[in-house]
Amino acid sequence: MFHSHHQRNSLVAIVAGFALAGLAIAQTQPTAPAQSQTSGSNPSSQMSSMSPSKSDTAASAFEKLDSAKAGYVTKEQAAKLNGFDFTQADKNKDGKLDREEFNAAWGAYSKPQS
Repeated sequence: MFHSHHQRNSLVAIVAGFALAGLAIAQTQPTAPAQSQTSGSNPSSQMSSMSPSKSDTAASAFEKLDSAKAGYVTKEQAAKLNGFDFTQADKNKDGKLDREEFNAAWGAYSKPQS
């Protein structure tokens, strides 16, 4: 009986050792970033995360900044544009630029400096 009990305790210790070793290995292994399950990417969503350049048209710049497709550009979104005067562009002072306000401001912003 003593021999059987000793074997069982040894077996339990070995299994516990392997379990702890496996746990330690699992915690130290780097995990791969999750891959997107879609085979194609959406170009419009990639485009919206880009900041427009002064060579873009007003329509293109508006689309890039209006990433939520809300129909307006917020002050935070316009902050990506170095030197863009949001306060002056916001003619009706509602805190957002509709297409008309943005287009007018974009013309002045993107105009080449002389």
